[in-house]
Amino acid sequence: MISFSDMTTLFAGLSTLDIQYFVDKFPGSNTKTKTEEPQLLVGGPATNAAVANSFMGGKSVLYSGVGNSPFKDMFVKDFETCNIKHFDFYAGKEQLPVLTSVITSKNSGDRNIFTYNPVTNGVNLDLVAIMNEIKPDQIFIDGFYSEVAVLLCKIAKENNIPVVFDGGSWKQQLPELLPYIDIAICSANFYPPACKTKQDVINFLKQTGIKKIAITNGAKEIYYEEENDHGKIKVSPVNVVDTLGAGDFFHGAFCFYNLQDNSFKEKLKQASVIASKSCEYPGTREWLKKLRKEAFLS
Repeated sequence: MISFSDMTTLFAGLSTLDIQYFVDKFPGSNTKTKTEEPQLLVGGPATNAAVANSFMGGKSVLYSGVGNSPFKDMFVKDFETCNIKHFDFYAGKEQLPVLTSVITSKNSGDRNIFTYNPVTNGVNLDLVAIMNEIKPDQIFIDGFYSEVAVLLCKIAKENNIPVVFDGGSWKQQLPELLPYIDIAICSANFYPPACKTKQDVINFLKQTGIKKIAITNGAKEIYYEEENDHGKIKVSPVNVVDTLGAGDFFHGAFCFYNLQDNSFKEKLKQASVIASKSCEYPGTREWLKKLRKEAFLS
């Protein structure tokens, strides 16, 4: 078995504290719903992606904002448990983390999420020094904290380091960011201005210079396109318990496989297996305890 444990990915973006409630059905307006005790989970696109990459055996370095708050120890413990090296650009500052409320259906695993887009509030770390210290083989960004993301991508481009982008939804700062992206993996909800179809999105991204593009759509087929190939990838059916974080885990697993020599299509297919299996367990960390990475690497 080939080991890629010496390959490092720098994940930059969002860390959140997710408060997840499981319900029998989604509530209507002006109702009060009693549930079991909620789960408190460390999450966020870049954070969960780093978790999946680490689980697979890759080196994960996370660059995100946590700060000092009553919740800080939860983040520190989660990063240690998941074997993630963390650089906190709010280190030493009194700062609440981004809080997210998640309502998940016990019957289908579908979820509604209430959250918000954070703004950069005085980054106090030297990105050049961090890059020189960890020497990443690739960089993953989720598009949050635009000041950080753009500067990081510029440094990556100067050093010929590939950048993988998570396009969960369109953000107004992306026109400045997209020209630095090498691989874009977008959700079906990612629609740049004036784009109405999936092909519109593909064409838009190609015009910015992105060479490899994939669009995921939950349990439906993954559409991919690169210079010499395009097509669809079927997603393996699983017994869905909870879909929270599945897209993030797809991205993290893809980053692990991206440092190997397989085709773009094969990397996407391998990543989809990880994402699908994570849906068989509640929350965003239970699957780490129940699954073994060897099952996916054999």
